Amino acid sequence: MQAVLFLVDWSPTETETQTTATYHYPSPDDAFESLDHAADQLQTLVARVMRLRNTAEQMLPTAKTLPPPPPLHSKVVLLGQLKTWTRLFENMLQREQVGGDFYKSDLGNNPVETLLRAQHKTAWIFLNSYGPGRELEYDAYLPHFQQCVAWADEVAAAHQRYSGPSSPTFTPEIGILPVLYIIGAKCRHPAVRREALRILLRQPIREAVWDSVWTAQVLERVIEIEEGRSEDGTAAKSADQIPAWRRIEALSWVHVDRDFAPRLDMTYTFCAQEGIHSESLML
Repeated sequence: MQAVLFLVDWSPTETETQTTATYHYPSPDDAFESLDHAADQLQTLVARVMRLRNTAEQMLPTAKTLPPPPPLHSKVVLLGQLKTWTRLFENMLQREQVGGDFYKSDLGNNPVETLLRAQHKTAWIFLNSYGPGRELEYDAYLPHFQQCVAWADEVAAAHQRYSGPSSPTFTPEIGILPVLYIIGAKCRHPAVRREALRILLRQPIREAVWDSVWTAQVLERVIEIEEGRSEDGTAAKSADQIPAWRRIEALSWVHVDRDFAPRLDMTYTFCAQEGIHSESLML
């Protein structure tokens, strides 16, 4: 099952032995030891962000009232930790440049570096976007979504150069697919979300339980629902033309492969609306 608000699919297994009360804040001159070290620390932070952001009520929010917000102190602490991660990351890159170990190809930066930036920025958006406007809150982060989709394009292009233009690939690790999903589902700017969709359709990719083809098909349906024709018969051409009540808030899907008719069973709710909606997409 792909519960697409990250809680299950992006968040790594974590024992959560390090609480916010015992979090160690590095000194200003500290740096990560390697990209692997940075990635491990980032995934721990992502897990904390998703646990804080996704309460049980938010995963299937059928009430019209906003669920209690996460504790302000915890949110502030996590934002501080994400900021600290950025400083340690940039310090590491600067030291590698000085030491001559910095990898940069003729075609751009190290794709792992770019991937980490995209994952970090997406988690930052996800944490910051919780507020009284619910799904409307995401509209304030358009420039950040645009940066994320540019990074995602770089990562996907590097992946395609490495594996070939049409070869399907699989990795047990989470990479760029959840980032592209969040861009497509939560950024309501038509051009930006379609760019995320275009990248998903570039090449078949499997990352753990994430599948680029399935994710693209779900996104196409989300866009169709949210940007469907209005009363005057025209489709939405900007985010402000998609009212809160027409925005999908919580969504999950499961791949069903039986009777030689594979399909995706979707379950979703609309922002501040009662009722859970279900439908199937044939593959």
